This record gives sequence, structure tokens and C-alpha cells, in this order.
Amino acid sequence: MLKSFRLFTWLLFILYLAVLIYVIVLKSGHAFIYARNNAEISFIQKLITVNLILFKTIFNYLGGNESYAIAIQNILGNIFAFGPLGFLVPILFKKCKKVKNIFFISVSVSLSIEIVQLLFNIGSCDIDDIILNVLGAILGFGVYKVLNKMVKKDLGVTS
Repeated sequence: MLKSFRLFTWLLFILYLAVLIYVIVLKSGHAFIYARNNAEISFIQKLITVNLILFKTIFNYLGGNESYAIAIQNILGNIFAFGPLGFLVPILFKKCKKVKNIFFISVSVSLSIEIVQLLFNIGSCDIDDIILNVLGAILGFGVYKVLNKMVKKDLGVTS
């Protein structure tokens, strides 16, 4: 039972990573179109568009400067996209059962995605995306901790 659960979790994690890459990095298959359309933009021009001001984009969304649908899609989309990372990583990796580990892993993965978007002109590079992604991973880790405690209680396991 334990081996089949572990295998299932690994398959779920691989599927999650594939979907994450497809949706965020490959833009649901449109990344090459974005890259081609932005090919004439120089790296310096793209670098100028990077948002390094904390909460600038989030406050822009919350302030009504974008449509409600776009704000919800971007804020919740970034949060929900990383929830599974925070939930699955501690199940699969024994050394990742602390919030600080999930924090560093989610920052690393999110920062990598933002850098890829910048280098290949396939999206905007924004510090707020990293903040929201990390928040999502931390929330996913919180769900893991609650469910883990419930399962241990049901099984009578003491930590």
C-alpha cells in the first residue's frame, strides 16, 4: 500500500510539473508565438519592464486598474499554481518537511520561471509573481501539515 501511494504521488508530482511548465512557461502552447512576436525587443528593453517593486502589480490589480477577471486570474492563478508544490514536496522528500525548505524551493522554482520568461521573451518578469507563488506553496504546505496530522491521529502515530 505504501509503495503504491508513493508511486502515485510521484506520478502526480510529475504530472503537476508538466502542467506547470505547459501553462506557465509554454503559455499553453503559445510561448513560441509570444517569443516570435517579441523577437525584436532587445534584452535591455525587456529588462526595463521587469517589476522589482514589491506588491506593485498586486496593488494595481486590487486597485481596480485591471478588470476583475484579470485580477482574479492572475492573483489566484499564481497562488493556486504553486499549492501542489508545497503539498507534494514534503510527501516525496523527507528533508523538506519544514516551511523554510518549502519557502526556498518555491522561491527557486518561481525565480527560475521568471528568468526563463525574461530570457525568452515569453512573459513578464514580476517580483509579485514570486510572492504569490511562494504564498501558494506555503498554503499547500499548510494543507499538507493539517492532513498529515489528521492521518497520524487516525493511525494512532505519535511524532
